[in-house]
Amino acid sequence: MIDVVKFEANHFLDILPRMWDAEKDDLLGQDPEQVERIVTRLENHPSWTMFNGDVPVACFGVLVTKRKGEAWVYFTPEVRPIKAEFEKILSEYLLDVVVCWKLTSVECGVIRGYEHLMPWVKRLGFEQKRATKKEVRFELCLSSQV
Repeated sequence: MIDVVKFEANHFLDILPRMWDAEKDDLLGQDPEQVERIVTRLENHPSWTMFNGDVPVACFGVLVTKRKGEAWVYFTPEVRPIKAEFEKILSEYLLDVVVCWKLTSVECGVIRGYEHLMPWVKRLGFEQKRATKKEVRFELCLSSQV
């Protein structure tokens, strides 16, 4: 059974050890106090955790600043069996944030090394905006969402 609850920092810490190795290594290589500060900050924005049964499999949300948003998501390989439901729920929650917060734009970034996620980001309604050495930036096509 899939359940979505309000995000809490401890949810992220629960899924961290089960993330893909490269992503986990990137995060675990950071200063633990800095990671904790960032994750705690996410609690103060529209953000959720998805459970499959009793197991947290994804955390996602939008950092909101004025009328702009930065979408984020972290998930584990355990999302694979519920991929379609995950994408549908993520899209619905993203649209709710856009409407409720009256956002004028929402962006996200795909860090270099994770380019295989770009088609998935596009399926969620994002269009590629620009590329830097560190990441590829996307913007949500709001006209097709609202």
